[in-house]
Amino acid sequence: MFNQIVLVLMCYLIGAIPFGFLVVRFLINRDVRDYGSGNIGMTNVLRTTGIKSGILVLMLDTGKGLMPVFVVRTLFSDPYIETFAAIAVLVGHIWPVFLKFNGGKGVATGIGTFCYISPFCGLIAVSVGCITLLFTRYVSLGSVLGVIAALIAILIMGIFYSETQFGISSSVYIAYPLIGVPIILFRHRENIVRLINGQERKLGRS
Repeated sequence: MFNQIVLVLMCYLIGAIPFGFLVVRFLINRDVRDYGSGNIGMTNVLRTTGIKSGILVLMLDTGKGLMPVFVVRTLFSDPYIETFAAIAVLVGHIWPVFLKFNGGKGVATGIGTFCYISPFCGLIAVSVGCITLLFTRYVSLGSVLGVIAALIAILIMGIFYSETQFGISSSVYIAYPLIGVPIILFRHRENIVRLINGQERKLGRS
């Protein structure tokens, strides 16, 4: 039990690695939080230092959501521990101890973990997010609809199609989006208000 607790804490610390902050600091020796939205996520990094660094942060944040759960599954193969680890990584990204508990909004990291837990449901979530972004150019709207699609998809597949190849191996995994999606939506509350008021910035605007 002690080993599992330590591993979950390590997952939090991995999630807390602020790649957006570190990439911008390395490239231009500035604090990304002083620019744009003040967020350390991919969108603000992209607006601050360009598309290449934005894509790099997206890959790093997605990877840090996927890899810890992969390691936990390899070591324990226990859905409960995997779910705790997944939540820990997400919480670490959003409330990182290294940045005084003020981090990103959790979409890339959350989707990275979600895609590993359920690749089919992850594909649905990513598709909804990307299609929304393509037609509206609102990253926040794509993120919000994508994570909502993730929750709906895993509920449907977990409850009605769990025995198929597209289902999930354990209903325990449903707890991850049930907890994670409301947290991500809460982190997007200001974006949601701006979307409603028609004040949200589209991708490509500085």
